[in-house]
Amino acid sequence: MGARTKEDLRKMKRDTEEIYDVAYGKMYRARQSVSTVLTPQVISGNENLNALLDIIIEDAIDVEARNIDIYKDAKGYGVVQLRVGRDMVDDRLLDPDAVDGLGIICRKRASVNIEQEFKSEINGSIRYKYLNKQYDLRCAFLPTIQGMSMSIRILYSSTLMTDISLLGFPANVEETFRNSLQANQGMILITGGTSSGKTTSQYTGLNTIMQGARNTKNIRTVENPVEYTLSGVKQTQVNEEEGETFSKILKSFLRGDPNIILVGEINDAETAMTAVRAATSGHLVMSTLHTNNTIEVTRVMQHYGASYIDLGNALQLVMNQILENKLCPNCRTRRTVTEEEYLWIRKRLGVDDNITVLYEKATDGSCKECNGIGYKGATLIVEMLETDYAYQRALNKAKDNTFELQELLLKDPDANFYPIGRDVFRHLKIGNIDFQTAKRIMKKQTGETLQEKGEGR
Repeated sequence: MGARTKEDLRKMKRDTEEIYDVAYGKMYRARQSVSTVLTPQVISGNENLNALLDIIIEDAIDVEARNIDIYKDAKGYGVVQLRVGRDMVDDRLLDPDAVDGLGIICRKRASVNIEQEFKSEINGSIRYKYLNKQYDLRCAFLPTIQGMSMSIRILYSSTLMTDISLLGFPANVEETFRNSLQANQGMILITGGTSSGKTTSQYTGLNTIMQGARNTKNIRTVENPVEYTLSGVKQTQVNEEEGETFSKILKSFLRGDPNIILVGEINDAETAMTAVRAATSGHLVMSTLHTNNTIEVTRVMQHYGASYIDLGNALQLVMNQILENKLCPNCRTRRTVTEEEYLWIRKRLGVDDNITVLYEKATDGSCKECNGIGYKGATLIVEMLETDYAYQRALNKAKDNTFELQELLLKDPDANFYPIGRDVFRHLKIGNIDFQTAKRIMKKQTGETLQEKGEGR
């Protein structure tokens, strides 16, 4: 983000009635001028700032933000920013002296030492109740050259944790995912970048299993960190300083013969091969990888030492997902598709369906539903590959050639392969994303070379 203009600052919320951060700032400076020290204990009990922190958190939840950042800007004022969808958006201006005070209050609520307010600690958490729903807040406190900053990650455990039908997948993807969760063994991999919703999909899958199994399954997880707490699931957190790594804990799990194992992330060869062995010896394994698409899983797992025979035997399902800004349904605008856009959609997204209308972000900043942001929350865009017989047949032929593997899957009518382009089209047509977002996704997810190879499908 560049320097904020006067118009940017004008649009941000502020304490115009001087009852929250402004009142605190005036009081703080008055006390400082007469050499009266405000201790962290006194600051943590300040009613004005406690009320303001509640307002900031609840405003963020109202627009389905995933992160709150509170810090001092280089120009000297305090800033609250929210991550709505993919983007950080300005939310509120603060009195600069209130930023440190809010940090102390947040530390106390998160059970982090408030006496050492400039020490960096990242393991604070808060259970927050708002409108009869529980939210998990993960708090990180980091020093900057302007002073202490804090970041609050909001986990919407009460809204996306009961069944995979709530994830918004297309019908075929939901059905395939649900069937894979009922398998006795194999590996389900959910891939994507950081903050793409992989953990939420994993946990929602576990909840779906538990609802059907009625506590008859032995389920264990190894995570770094444990993000959600699930009743009836034995959860273990990685502690690398003590030598408790993903692979070591996973090997220990196998001695207890669990039905289902969730591995937070596969990021080294030992974890990858241990997970493969577990998935081929009577355990259903769920894990995540950082890849741009489902096809790349083959290359990454081979890099970690798995052969194409291992992959053919172990893999059950691979899904790649990304979170994108969701256009606010209340203020988005409609326009007619141009001929050039229509041709691009047909070629690049590989669909024959008709589309006549596109949606765009509103720019007047007047919408009360999204606080003038133009987006409200995020939408999940998915690619799916069921690694069944058709996949194994293509893998045996393509080996480590991922381009050829995709070509074979696209041509095979028996392959249960749902390319990312089809889901981009789905979201484009219902108005969750705009045309420029669709183009950016396709460039990032498939690359120009692969687009040309698949052109016209």
